[in-house]
Amino acid sequence: MAESSQPTQAQINLTYDRDNTKAPYIYSKITPAKPTIVFDSYWRFAAERQKIFFGRINGKQPPWTSDPILKKHKFTNAYRASDRVSQYLIKHVIYESEQKANELFFRIILFKFFNRIETWKLLQSELGTLSFSKFSESTFKDHWVSYQFFTFFKFYKKKEDQK
Repeated sequence: MAESSQPTQAQINLTYDRDNTKAPYIYSKITPAKPTIVFDSYWRFAAERQKIFFGRINGKQPPWTSDPILKKHKFTNAYRASDRVSQYLIKHVIYESEQKANELFFRIILFKFFNRIETWKLLQSELGTLSFSKFSESTFKDHWVSYQFFTFFKFYKKKEDQK
């Protein structure tokens, strides 16, 4: 049997963009994915979440879906950057302060450590501007230890337990 001259998923020829020279063929024993019931269910679920997202963002009135599970329960957005906490991170943590790489890295990692808007606001109210250049391990530790118990119960306790 003669080999096909057409590239397949298992035999892909890459071309370098810089000088248009051809790279060697890459051979792989990976076969194309075969859709299954789980695969199909996942993509239907993702598409329905996306439909809900567009319904909400376009100001349509609920219900945005007829799916009883998606009507009753909250799920993350299909676009992770569209969720409430990610939007806060982008708008307030990333863009409202100094844009130097070390400052951005510090603020993002600090925020992602707890990933809670309320905790970020609490730290800001107690410590002021949160920045790498003004960071003091001892000050942070003193405030963090002081509020660790409070933070745990206020921000990590289940909603039904707070009533």
